[in-house]
Amino acid sequence: MAEYMQQCLCHPDFGYYMRRDVFGRRGDFTTSPEISQLFGEMVGVWTSIALDRVAKPKWQLLEFGPGRGTLSLDVLRAVRDVRNLTSGSLHLIEISPELRKVQQRAVQETFTAWGMPFQRDLLSPTVERLWRNDFSVTWYPAFQEFVARQLTEKVTTPTLMLAHEFFDALPVHQFQYFRARGWCERLVTVNSSDELEITVSPQPTSNTLSILKPEKRFDLRAIADLQEGDMIEVPEASLKQMMDVCEFMKHRPSTLLVADYGEDHSFSNSLRAIKEHQKLETGWLNIPGEADLSAYVDFAGLKAVVKQYPELGAMGPVPQGAFLESMGISLRLDMLLQKATVEQGNRLESEVERLVSPLEMGEIYKFLYIGTASLGELYPFIPSLHFSRKK
Repeated sequence: MAEYMQQCLCHPDFGYYMRRDVFGRRGDFTTSPEISQLFGEMVGVWTSIALDRVAKPKWQLLEFGPGRGTLSLDVLRAVRDVRNLTSGSLHLIEISPELRKVQQRAVQETFTAWGMPFQRDLLSPTVERLWRNDFSVTWYPAFQEFVARQLTEKVTTPTLMLAHEFFDALPVHQFQYFRARGWCERLVTVNSSDELEITVSPQPTSNTLSILKPEKRFDLRAIADLQEGDMIEVPEASLKQMMDVCEFMKHRPSTLLVADYGEDHSFSNSLRAIKEHQKLETGWLNIPGEADLSAYVDFAGLKAVVKQYPELGAMGPVPQGAFLESMGISLRLDMLLQKATVEQGNRLESEVERLVSPLEMGEIYKFLYIGTASLGELYPFIPSLHFSRKK
């Protein structure tokens, strides 16, 4: 299943993300930064708080899977109100050549409007940079290339990282339990009609032993509670990505803000396909590369990786609505409504309601904070605080 997801999303010629802009009304789904600029502004407020805590003159902002670049630019717009951008730099991890072009246009347009038109460099066949004076925006196809360049250039600058709807797009393995056979792996195969279908391996596979590791994952009590046909997802790619990030973070003051849909536990089968803003219940298996595939994020699994690093700490997840409210989205909305027309006001209120309401995106989407332990607790990721939507 994981290999199928990877090929569907990232195949260099036919992958879903590799050929087109998939966001917005004309695409298949709309992310929070595209719904309202206020989302990015609130993340920008948090980033400013984090920069104050880091308390260093130089800094880097990095985003995984930046989509159209909307979130990073909104964050920089908010940070620009309180500090000099030339003390920082922006780094974008983007595998899709098409989305990279979209992001570069957005960056050029934004910085030209700010009076900072960029020049372009090709640092390597896969690493591109736009720059002007002391500020630069650099693109990498993978986090490993960013880390390698940082090591080569001996960069130790504090780094603030964003991962918005990134981990949900990483492949997951799925396993199913049978009393007679044990834990078997769910596979994508071709049937007699030359169609793709999901089957189950006749016995445990090598992935069962190396990825699921049932003898370590399940204690005797859990094994006794297993029922015939029980399933579990293992987000091996997400856990490996988090480990790579932690290895990088432990050497410098740094933070990672994860925003995604999921829960603080593992899942049985959360894989879903989205096309033209609709969830596909059937048929999606046989249109590889034409629909978005994603799975709920196991925040507990991500935190378990962080616990292996004494230099780091993890807090959350905090519901999206609570996070945005704590950063002042309602106050900002009230300020905008004072100068808005009735039509503009209705639109603004509808957008914010969609972002924060428990009935919409406010509960299912969550924020997880990971940071260098020396930074301590960072608002609003404080266990004693509880938030609720303003009536």
